[in-house]
Amino acid sequence: MECPKCHAGNRDDSRFCSHCAFLYCYLGLNEQAMGLLKSYFDQERLIRMRSACLQLKNNIFLKDIRNDPRFQKMMPEHKALYDEYVKKYGDIDI
Repeated sequence: MECPKCHAGNRDDSRFCSHCAFLYCYLGLNEQAMGLLKSYFDQERLIRMRSACLQLKNNIFLKDIRNDPRFQKMMPEHKALYDEYVKKYGDIDI
């Protein structure tokens, strides 16, 4: 299974693709999804300085893995980053 976004132009950066992670979640392939989610959201946090808090909390495709301990471990760190940005910049979508 390949994501057209990841593999367009023979790019092999699927480990950072949220689309693939959401697809794995939807298909119930939680192990694959968790690996991709962690990589993707770590990339967002470190490289793009973005919090994934809102997406982790509200994305419908993630509903089946929200009880996973690895998922729950990611939430506080992204929530803290989100809170820091809201305090610093106001109520913005980050």
